[in-house]
Amino acid sequence: LSNVERTVFARLAIFVGPFSIDAALDVASDDEVGPDEVAVALGELTSKSLVNADRSSGAGMYRILEMTRAYGRGKLRELDEIDYGTAASRHATFYLRELEAIADQDEAALEDLKSLRQQLGNIRSALDWSFSPDGDLKIGVRLAAASAPVFLNLSHLSECRAWCTRALDVKEEVSRSPELELELQGALGLALMFTHGNIGTAGNALDRALELATELEDRWNQLRMLARLHIFHKRLGDYGVARSHAERAIEVAARIGDDEALSGALSRAGIANYLAGDLARARQELERAMEICGPSLRSRTIRYGFDNRSRTGIALAFTLWLSGEAEQAAGVARRTVLEAARLQHAVTQSIALVWSLVIQRWMHDLDVAEEALDALAASAEINALDPYIPAANRFRGELSFQRDHAPGALDAISESLDRLRAARYELLVTPFTITLAQDL
Repeated sequence: LSNVERTVFARLAIFVGPFSIDAALDVASDDEVGPDEVAVALGELTSKSLVNADRSSGAGMYRILEMTRAYGRGKLRELDEIDYGTAASRHATFYLRELEAIADQDEAALEDLKSLRQQLGNIRSALDWSFSPDGDLKIGVRLAAASAPVFLNLSHLSECRAWCTRALDVKEEVSRSPELELELQGALGLALMFTHGNIGTAGNALDRALELATELEDRWNQLRMLARLHIFHKRLGDYGVARSHAERAIEVAARIGDDEALSGALSRAGIANYLAGDLARARQELERAMEICGPSLRSRTIRYGFDNRSRTGIALAFTLWLSGEAEQAAGVARRTVLEAARLQHAVTQSIALVWSLVIQRWMHDLDVAEEALDALAASAEINALDPYIPAANRFRGELSFQRDHAPGALDAISESLDRLRAARYELLVTPFTITLAQDL
């Protein structure tokens, strides 16, 4: 290799997984090696098989194989520790700009799951360096906030929780930007709720995010946090608090004057009303919400943490059942589960499956319930959605008991109830306890 090729190869080894020509030019060029020289060197390195053209990732994409990359990183450190830090800083800054640009674009950019998954290695590497002793915490805090929607979109909630927690610990940087803190607190609260249950730290994070959105007079973010707080308090069994959040969401949505905003607010109000027993009003609000909410889009799950249409649909199915419309309720539940599955979003799918399982059990449709249960258990286990794991185990025990009074089924139900109480998932504890009493 020429001296320029050696330098460019070492700097490109900072990438993990596919990288674009733009990323290569941005990271590998400086005052000594210009962009044109990097482009020529990249071509030479490709012809010598040290860099591979990654056609599976699209035109203009490259990749360095793992063993070659490890060798290249060693060479980068041999060149100069300062050069290594500069390359790592340029790498982290490039992906920070990319992620912040996605956030500023139409949310449809978050629909490209393949592209997002391909960049996870680089995002993780940039975060690791930023929060390392030799890293840059200022970049790290911004990068954690910018990457949170990506982790949430791909259902990597545990990672989202970990990076948001590390970023919020850098209090000096977080205090300078209420917008950054809002995003971090909102993502942390959501991730904690669905991975660790309805614990106090989750509620505190969401409350703080709503406080910041209110101070900033950011109505869309107020609506987002009210949606997350509504589901938090509903799961906790604080139905009065959930109702107050629904009422406030209606007020905020009216000021926004947008159908999507109004649909989400009406959904929350409808859920609050069926919990309060006002089924006629709940049905009216939920049906209106379904009319104006538009199709289910994965990108919209980022706004609330779940798909609003799917949650509205399963709430409508519940309301129809309670109103005596059993067949109609079953049909709405089936359609909702199918729509939720197409999104490939773990939280949305789990919400739909849990409540469709309740309806299927009431209808004694055990075969359909078994199929839904398998999907719920798989989604909960793969995505570390801890509160849904005991819920799935409890349904498993109930179906076993319903079919043949299987030995140990009631013990499994009791154990699952203990775990649901530990997760403070009171919304399921009450009906599950009633079912256990009936089985006994």
